[in-house]
Amino acid sequence: MKKYLRKIIVAVLVVIVLAIVILFINDKPPKPLVVANGKTISTLQSTYCWEKIMNNECVDMISPTDQIAKEKVEPIIVAPNSTIQIQYKKQPKSPIEVSIWDEKSESKTVEMNDGVLKAPNKKGRYIYSVGGHWAKGSSTAIFMIEVRD
Repeated sequence: MKKYLRKIIVAVLVVIVLAIVILFINDKPPKPLVVANGKTISTLQSTYCWEKIMNNECVDMISPTDQIAKEKVEPIIVAPNSTIQIQYKKQPKSPIEVSIWDEKSESKTVEMNDGVLKAPNKKGRYIYSVGGHWAKGSSTAIFMIEVRD
């Protein structure tokens, strides 16, 4: 009888652990995969609102320029007019939104075609924000490049 009871307890614990794992899988906003010249560019999670199993979470981050400075992000070096590919494992419901930021924390929208955008042709450091809207909410990520010859 003790063996049978032990097996039931173990089975119940396994089911509980599996249920907890399933609840928390994919409970975070998606981050984009950003690639330039075959190099993956790391991104930082920025502002988002995301529906979670237990609650909804909205996080409003500081400006991308301040966030990059605070995190001491080093840019990926790219050539002028390089192609930068941006994609998500799960595509957003609406087109991906891309903005470029300047030192004054002002942004302007950047055109992207089929998940690809062109780096500027002028030397310098550039900060981009990339975002979209999914069934569970919206999310923005940021990254930085440095254009050099």
